[in-house]
Amino acid sequence: MRLRQSLVAIACVLACPVPGTAQPGPPQITKVVVNGGANLTTADLVSVEVFYNHPAAPGAPIPYYRIRVKPPGGVPPPWSRFFDALQRNMFTVNLVLRGGQPLGGTYEIQVQLQDAGGRVSNTGIGHVIRASPTPSALPSAVEYRVSGAQVATLIGYARLRGYLNTAQPLNSGATCSSQQNAGYWHLRVAKMVVPVPLGTEALPNPTCLFGFFKGKKLQYGWRFKSATFERWSVQPADWDDYGPSPSGLDAFFSITVTPVGPLGQGEVRLKDLVLEGPPGATWQDAFVQ
Repeated sequence: MRLRQSLVAIACVLACPVPGTAQPGPPQITKVVVNGGANLTTADLVSVEVFYNHPAAPGAPIPYYRIRVKPPGGVPPPWSRFFDALQRNMFTVNLVLRGGQPLGGTYEIQVQLQDAGGRVSNTGIGHVIRASPTPSALPSAVEYRVSGAQVATLIGYARLRGYLNTAQPLNSGATCSSQQNAGYWHLRVAKMVVPVPLGTEALPNPTCLFGFFKGKKLQYGWRFKSATFERWSVQPADWDDYGPSPSGLDAFFSITVTPVGPLGQGEVRLKDLVLEGPPGATWQDAFVQ
C-alpha cells in the first residue's frame, strides 16, 4: 500500500499541475463580425473579422484558421483542415457552396482558430442575411488570367481544395507525368524503355490524356474559359485541343499530348489559364474549400 501511494505521489509530481498555477488555454473567440456589421448583403462574398483572446500567448497572432458556412435551412459542411491565417483576423468568405445557386436568407459563418501549440478555440459564430438574388442584380462576369509560374501556384491551390489532376496513358508503353518543372507546369510524355522481341512491331509513339481540376465544381458564378499551351523547346510535343466538360460550372478540362520526333518523349508547358467570375474577386474564390 505504501509503495502504491509513493508511486502515485511521484507520478503526480511529474504530471499534475501545481496548485494555484493556470495551464495555458486555447484561443477564445469573443466575437465574429460579418459584412462589417451590416445585417443585409446582396453579394456572394462577405468580409469576416474575428476577435479573440489568446491566454497562452497574449498579443501573439493566431497562425491557423478554418471557416465553414451554414446556408439558410441547411447544415454546414464538415470542417476542413486548418489553413495559414495570412490575413490574421480578416477573411473573405463565399456564401455560395459547391456550385449551388445563391439563396436568400440567413447564413451562419462558423470560425475556429488554432494556435502554434495545436490548441483549438471555441467555435465563433456570425450571421448575415443575403437578399434573394434576381437576374438583373447579378453582376457581369470578368476574366481572371493566371500566367507563367503562377499557373503552378493555382494548380497547387486547387489540389489542396480537393480538385484532382490525372495523367493517363492512351497506348501501351506510354508513361505520363503532370508536374512543376523550373517554376512552370509541364505535361511530359515518354516511351517506356522495354525490350521488343524480334519480329514484333515497335511500340507506338506514346500518347497521354491529361485532366485538370476533376471531381468538384467551381463556385457558383465561375467557369473555366480557356487554357494556352506551348511546346517546350528542349523536348517538344504536340497536343490536341483541350476539351472542357459539358457542364459550364465544372472546372475540368482535358488534353492529349504526343511527342514530336523519333525519340518518343516530349513535353508541353501550360502557359496560362483563364477563369471567368464575378467582379471584385480573386481567382482563389473560384475553388470550393
